Amino acid sequence: MPDIDDWYEYVDLNHRYAFGLDVERGEGVADLFTEDGVWDASDLGYGHLVGRDALRGYFAGDEGRAEAMAHLFSNQQVVEVAGDTMRARSYVQGVVVRAGKDVVRHDVVLYDDELVRVAQEWRFLRRTLRRVLEFRTTRPMR
Repeated sequence: MPDIDDWYEYVDLNHRYAFGLDVERGEGVADLFTEDGVWDASDLGYGHLVGRDALRGYFAGDEGRAEAMAHLFSNQQVVEVAGDTMRARSYVQGVVVRAGKDVVRHDVVLYDDELVRVAQEWRFLRRTLRRVLEFRTTRPMR
């Protein structure tokens, strides 16, 4: 059974990821990954990125940026820890506003994660996003 400290570190990493995307406009998100880390959101149509430079460019640029978004993590589970590797997963409810606030998208996504311990801290080696459900509306937000 995984150690509770590993679970707390996974939860904290997810929270830094969410706030990095939602509040810090992508700043620091790439640093949560290993140098050769993979972010695979191809199931959602957002692509497959490898390496911190690609991640940094995507998350800081306009391509990866919505007008407003919120990532709400839940059901965070450490599946397995073996030495300096971890398998974990969580659900994310993502609310995204694009194009002048006329397109609102609400997804529930399963994050399937592989992590490694680097310098005593967990980092994402591979983060794979899989859509569970999607809801879109074109009604303006008030």
